[in-house]
Order: sequence, then structure tokens, then C-alpha cells
Amino acid sequence: MSTGYKIKLALIAKETGPINAAYPPHVMVPGQGPQDYSYMLQPKLVATHTFGEAPALDVILVPGGMGVNVLEQNNDTSVEAFLRNRFDKLDYLLSVCTGSAILASSGLLNGHRATSNKGAWAWVTTHGNNVTWVPSARWTQDGKIWTSSGVSAGMNLCNSLQANTSQAAARELTSARDRHDVCFFEASLWRE
Repeated sequence: MSTGYKIKLALIAKETGPINAAYPPHVMVPGQGPQDYSYMLQPKLVATHTFGEAPALDVILVPGGMGVNVLEQNNDTSVEAFLRNRFDKLDYLLSVCTGSAILASSGLLNGHRATSNKGAWAWVTTHGNNVTWVPSARWTQDGKIWTSSGVSAGMNLCNSLQANTSQAAARELTSARDRHDVCFFEASLWRE
């Protein structure tokens, strides 16, 4: 999409600079000790802004994964606070997978429909108040809040968001082959 539109990507964290995307040791099963995931691939990202210095944003995408558990176990609510602070000025707030637990904990899903990863459904749906959790949905849209079940459903969410934000541009930039590749990838590689 950035070939047809001027897009700036901001990676936001507590501090700028390199961020290890690996999961720190954390408890996965109550009553058991922390699990060590240091054997997994550990890509590095570079945070471009801190929560306090982030530029004006049109769209925020909140990813899921085990990092959401780590934030909760450490009572770290910095992401929730950032989202509450920025929500009124956003055009769209998106979450993928268990990122919806962060949206729910922030209070931004109160009174809204949402979905999340089906493998973590029981845990995610304990977050928030007055959230209408939709168990059968691959993705939901409720106003400017969009949530998806998981990574492959997140592709569907993004394709729909793109189509909804600019019908003509979506037709130009997303070919039938691209849509087929996404569907093939989902059907052949992922089960949610």
C-alpha cells in the first residue's frame, strides 16, 4: 500500500531503540514456574518513538501473542494508558489475536463487539466489562474498533479495512491474485 500512499510507520515502546521481540520467561500455566522461550527465533525491531513522544496517529494496531500475558503478569498497563490517551483522535483502532485483551483491559471495548484468538478465548474474554465477545467471528468491526481472531484472520481484517477506507484504491492496489494468495495461505497453513 505504501507504493500508492504516503505512509509513515511508527513502532512505539517505552524506550526508543532496539527491542527484542522474543518472549521473556513467563508463567503460562498457573501454579507452574515460568517457561523459557529463548530457543525461539528472536527478531529485533527498532522502536521509533516512546509512548510519550509518539506522533499523531491515524491507525493503531495492537498485536497479540504471549507478550500480552507478560504485560499482565507484570501489571504493566502502559499500553492501555497510551490507547486511552490516543483513542479519541484515531481513525481506527485494530487488534490482532490476544491484542483484544489489551483493548478490553483499557476499557475501550466496553459496549462494543469484539473477537479474539480462539485458542486463548477463555482467558481473553475475562477482560473488560460489557464487551460483546463474538466467538464465531474471524474479525469484527464496531465503529472505529476492529478486532481479529488471529494472524490469518488479521489479514482478512486488513483487507476489509483497506476496502472500506478507499474502495477505488483498494481495487487498484489489491489484485485478484493477491486475494487468492491470502486465501490459499490461510486455508493451507493456518487453523484457528
